[in-house]
Amino acid sequence: MKMILVIEDYVVLSKMWRKLLSDVAFVLTAETLQQGQELFNKHKEGLDLVAVDGEVHGSVNNTVVLVKKIVGEFPSSKILAISGDPDNNKILIKAGCEHSVIKQEVVGKIRELLSK
Repeated sequence: MKMILVIEDYVVLSKMWRKLLSDVAFVLTAETLQQGQELFNKHKEGLDLVAVDGEVHGSVNNTVVLVKKIVGEFPSSKILAISGDPDNNKILIKAGCEHSVIKQEVVGKIRELLSK
């Protein structure tokens, strides 16, 4: 089974996504950037996808540093930027995310990426 890491501070969304994706992947969730970094470090060899919200408990695009760190440490990582604001997604793409999606379309996009 595929494994993904979802870094999303809105617990209701991360629980919903975990439930909706449980048939195609084992879903790890992090509510903070620190948890996201720790889970990434622990599971990076087995992760098929990292999905990261643009604003995790803080300012706009505070996840840029984490995305750059992940790409720097593990360049083959597949990273999906998630934001309700397309401009935020553009910033995350520049930081190293390969893909982006607005929050309303997350489940469909993750399913698409995991099928490749």
